[in-house]
Order: sequence, then structure tokens, then C-alpha cells
Amino acid sequence: MQDMSRRRSEIIRSGKPVASVHGIAPLYLESLVLGASAPPRRLKSLERKHMTRQDAQKPTRRILVVEDEPFIAMGLEQLLPRLGYEVVGVATHLREALEKAEAGGFDLAVLDVNLGGELSYRVADVLLAKAVPFIFCTAYPDVAFGRYIHVPVLQKPFEKKALARAIEEASARTPPSRVA
Repeated sequence: MQDMSRRRSEIIRSGKPVASVHGIAPLYLESLVLGASAPPRRLKSLERKHMTRQDAQKPTRRILVVEDEPFIAMGLEQLLPRLGYEVVGVATHLREALEKAEAGGFDLAVLDVNLGGELSYRVADVLLAKAVPFIFCTAYPDVAFGRYIHVPVLQKPFEKKALARAIEEASARTPPSRVA
């Protein structure tokens, strides 16, 4: 256990993305490992370090995260505010995602395609019907087809810049207002 703690400290100091450490989405490990246990000053300095002037000037958009992998969901909850977005909810199961999609209260959604063996296309259909933009975030190729062809796909593992680009692309597009 002491060896793992020393390794975490080395990773945090190196600033390496998670992908180079654990083979998953390159979300900055320092924010994930430090979390709420870090002294507040350290967390604030991390936020300032990763926020650009442009990020600070963006209007806050509300985002729903639909992701069943806790580590990735937690990473998105940490990363999205740094990009100038507010995470208004996280859904880890299809039923929960459908309820939150129906309830609304967000400007955009990040959808993992496979939620514990269930596909999130039903959630995508609800979002299409409500004309709410969304992106697919997945490790699977060829997930955007048919009525989803206009939806940006963020391939896992991804980087902060790729996430920001996909969100901006989804925001700029107007999805069809009705499900085909």
C-alpha cells in the first residue's frame, strides 16, 4: 500500500495523463487522486494551472454525463469545469440516464454508448426529440450511423482538447428536432 501511495505521488508530480499510467482516458491524474482530500489551496492552484483566459470567458453550459465507468465519470466531473462547463448530473445506468434526459435541465450531454451492457441509443433518441446536442464518448468504432450521423464521436482514450472540440462541434450543430 505504501508503494502504491509513493507511485501516485510520482505520477502526480510528473503530470502524466492517465492514459500513460492506466491505459484509460487521459484525464489528469493529479485532480483525480487529490480529489477532496487535497488541501483547498492545492486544488485551486491546479484549477488555475489548467484554465486558460478563453476558458474563463466562456458562458457556463450545463452538461449531463452518462458514463458507467466510475473513474471516467469522476474524471469528466473534474475536467469539464476546467473547460468552462458545469456538470449538472451523472448517470451510470440506462434507466437513470433516461430519467435525467426526460427531465432536462442541461444544454448538452456526453453519452457513453455502452452502459454496463445496455446501449445508450434510447437516451440519444430522447435528446434528439428534445433537440439537445450530445456527443458519443466510446471505445467502439462506428457508433454514429443513421439518425446519429451528425453526432460527434469522442474516441476513448481522449485528451482534454479533443473533449473540448467535440463539445464545441456538438454545440454548433443543430440536431434534427424529431427522431426518424
